Amino acid sequence: MSEQGLISAIEELAATPVVTGFPCSVGEFLKQISDKERDAFNAILDNQKVGTIRIYDMLQKNDYTVAKAALYKHRRKQCRCFQ
Repeated sequence: MSEQGLISAIEELAATPVVTGFPCSVGEFLKQISDKERDAFNAILDNQKVGTIRIYDMLQKNDYTVAKAALYKHRRKQCRCFQ
């Protein structure tokens, strides 16, 4: 393989995003709700006066399945949604 061929292959590999593991359950939840609900939910996620446990409890009471750890990571923008 020529030097240029190797460089092209490396650039192609670098441009390909690595996706492993499960998707963020918060991101999956956001895909399933209406735009109006999404806007309201995102506003709550961004409101640091509302605790993550309160959000988690509200979702559980309304039969939505979102992992508690995913809520924490999503709020800190450290989940796969923000990669």
